Amino acid sequence: MTKNRWQLWTGVATVTHIFGLFFILLATVDPAELDAPTFPQLLVPGIILAVFGFGLAIFLVVRVARKSRAIKKINTALATTTTPYAVINDYREELEIVRRKFASDKNPNKNHIERDKMVYGKFADGMFDYGVIRTGQVYYACLISAPPMAFKKMIGKSVVFNGVMLASLDQDFQNDPTEYAELWDRIQAADDENVFWPKKEKAFTKKLPDHITDGREVYLKTIPFTLSQLPSTPWNGAIVPIVASESSSSAFVVDSRYWSESLVSSFMYKTSYWLEND
Repeated sequence: MTKNRWQLWTGVATVTHIFGLFFILLATVDPAELDAPTFPQLLVPGIILAVFGFGLAIFLVVRVARKSRAIKKINTALATTTTPYAVINDYREELEIVRRKFASDKNPNKNHIERDKMVYGKFADGMFDYGVIRTGQVYYACLISAPPMAFKKMIGKSVVFNGVMLASLDQDFQNDPTEYAELWDRIQAADDENVFWPKKEKAFTKKLPDHITDGREVYLKTIPFTLSQLPSTPWNGAIVPIVASESSSSAFVVDSRYWSESLVSSFMYKTSYWLEND
């Protein structure tokens, strides 16, 4: 929450609470003492306003306190990392590090998530094709949207969410995944309802039109993930490594334990910035 928004909602809470107390005063004080008529009918609205204003104030304080703790935790982790945040100049090199680390883990259950823990979504055919984890390759994707609860620290880290992501196996996006941001801007600017994901479908894979992608094969799709797989709280526009395959519509977010230190530190730094300016 930005400073301006904080001030606005703090003002709303204060004014609401004061009006509530004033209404209660008008409804309950002795007319002789007030030297004015009373309004008993204002008692209930006064109580409602006073309680609402007080509750809103408590909510704001708790929210700011939780956000401050989250930011402090992330900043502490950044301060102790062996790779302080720096702009990533060679995303391809970072991707190769992730690929090597992921391939070196021979555990057959690596990167596994439980489909019975999915919430705020439904299963799609092939969404949990775990064979992709063993046979697929690591690529970059960009998180566009996720259920609101995926951004809350209170949610269990093993809960599985459907994240809407831009994903492509095209080398352009592996060399520079920041191109996803430009592509997303073009999607939003396009006057074509068919570009966007189906409103009624919570799990899907949709190939984007060539006139939007300049002929590159890019998909807008749901990819399951858990908070435990990410270095910190996610944010819209986050670049995340996924494991995918040309032979399957299934894809998974790669656990952050396999990420390069630069990718982890960049993700956490941008999470901290997002929290401070949300």
